[in-house]
Amino acid sequence: MKKKHAIVAITMLTVLAALCTTASAGEYGAGCPFSNWCNGTAHGGIYIDVKGHYDNPGATQTETFGNVPDGRRIVRFHPSIWLGSSKPDRVTYWNITINGHTDSYSFTEPSSLPFCNWDATPEGSTLEGTGCTVSCTGCGVCFVTYNASPYVVTGNNTITFWTSEQITHFSLLVVYENKSMPEMQYWIKEGEENPDKGSAPYHVNFPETANTGPIDPDNISSVEYFTHGYPHCIGENSWPSLNGNGINAPNITYNSGYSDVAYYWTDIPPSYISSTSNQISYSSLGDNERLMVTFLALKYGTEDFFDTHAPANPYPSIMGLHEGKIIPSCNINISKVYTYPCTGTGGHTKSIELRENDYLIANGTWNGYIGDYHNITLQNVTGAPYVTLQKDHEYNYTIRTGSYPQIIHEESKDVTGGTITCTKFVDANGKEHNDWIPAIRLE
Repeated sequence: MKKKHAIVAITMLTVLAALCTTASAGEYGAGCPFSNWCNGTAHGGIYIDVKGHYDNPGATQTETFGNVPDGRRIVRFHPSIWLGSSKPDRVTYWNITINGHTDSYSFTEPSSLPFCNWDATPEGSTLEGTGCTVSCTGCGVCFVTYNASPYVVTGNNTITFWTSEQITHFSLLVVYENKSMPEMQYWIKEGEENPDKGSAPYHVNFPETANTGPIDPDNISSVEYFTHGYPHCIGENSWPSLNGNGINAPNITYNSGYSDVAYYWTDIPPSYISSTSNQISYSSLGDNERLMVTFLALKYGTEDFFDTHAPANPYPSIMGLHEGKIIPSCNINISKVYTYPCTGTGGHTKSIELRENDYLIANGTWNGYIGDYHNITLQNVTGAPYVTLQKDHEYNYTIRTGSYPQIIHEESKDVTGGTITCTKFVDANGKEHNDWIPAIRLE
């Protein structure tokens, strides 16, 4: 794995440098400035998932956030509440329940909006540091930041959110450490920017800090950018540029049932990073575009996994037999297969075979609904504990699935670590398809 001297020096000083500060000012805008500014380095990554949907006042929503990684250092739950028309002195209540632990909050609406970065104290006893901050801007759109570190666990997490007003959506963000993964520099901003469309071009800056250390453009292997906002996520009117380079449409979009609320770019060309202070710019803005959470992540070296990621729209889904090919973009050592299940199902891989030039090189068989059954071990036919997939080589896969795995409904897809293509899928009813790719992670 290629290393870079600057980042190695940083990680010798600290395995994970993470600073989250409360700021009194941030980027310009008509709403609240960014209030939290987290940045640092890690041998690891950022987990982000957006769930929930626009709902009526008093509704309760429960979702499962799956495959949450170990080694968590920063964990944030971000629910969004819509008040609707202004009602001074109205009391808004909400509950957050994570894996059985509930915290309850409330705030009294002031005579005018916005109000920014208010501390909300939970009712009753709770662990120190798990309070909320709340920002509400025009139209009564409120953004909550909740420190969920004590309650989120590795694997599946059941989170229930209730509010006396309207739920719009919610998200879970985790910065995690994994020694086997490449180095990463990251910048996270939280708040409720609501830039006036007349103020375009609008900029968000991600400069080097003492926590991130110097950026080394020559050794960056991948660049990711994420935005989250409501009722319209910033960029809906026009896609942004990074240091003057247009990044076009995101490859992952999250929708609340009312509008797009988050955009995620996971494959920005590393050559776009050329400065010690990187700038995302929006040339034009639409009405009510907000920026509640944004992050930029720079990764160095190679990924030791092949990951299709969970698709935004995994349905329709059904079990069956998948045949296709994988072409890695770098050398990858793999020893297990994770299958992304549809929420609330037991979606899994029952068996897998990998071949190169018609020769079997590895296989694996499911052990039933025991333990972490979404993962199965991949056996090298030579007896080695892992199998190496080489850059630009073509490997054929045969995967038999059970229950309801998540599905990428495309014939071919560029993913983390390479390209995956569907040759044929025969579903449990005997119907044949050519655009069903199982959502998997090989690591």
